[in-house]
Amino acid sequence: MRACEDCQTCCTIPAIKEGVVDKPAWQRCVHQCATGCAIYTAQIGRPQVCADFRCAWHGGVGADDARPNKVGAMFWIRKTDNGHVGFAIELVANALRTTAQEMAVDFVRQTRLPLIVSLHDRRPPDDVGDLLVLKREHVLRAIAMRGPYVATLAPDVMVYEFAFARAG
Repeated sequence: MRACEDCQTCCTIPAIKEGVVDKPAWQRCVHQCATGCAIYTAQIGRPQVCADFRCAWHGGVGADDARPNKVGAMFWIRKTDNGHVGFAIELVANALRTTAQEMAVDFVRQTRLPLIVSLHDRRPPDDVGDLLVLKREHVLRAIAMRGPYVATLAPDVMVYEFAFARAG
């Protein structure tokens, strides 16, 4: 696994209500310090969700210089009722089409999972995802998730509107 170094994105993005941590999404954790987490190595108090979480970059996906705080987006894998799915949140506007584009391409190529992206201006929990990034070979399998075509990130990687985001 890679070292987080100065990246602390996962300490800010998710809402966590477990153990001694009760923080809303998109707010800095009170245990966050210059070197990371003040209670990360503590036996008591560190939430299990924090101990278990690994962003995709930390787990080896993407280039060495594609840390979330460098590319402006955080990518991770979550097990759902329908299997594993990739998720990403833009930390800065247009990251998917600029600084994080290569990471998105690497993610779908390496994991072979659909990637649901929440754009910078429409964040969870109110937003369930805006775009769907797929390898070309998975386009037909993901027809229920796929809305209109948006762009091509690489010859084998396509972007569509995320159909579930429009439902309801």
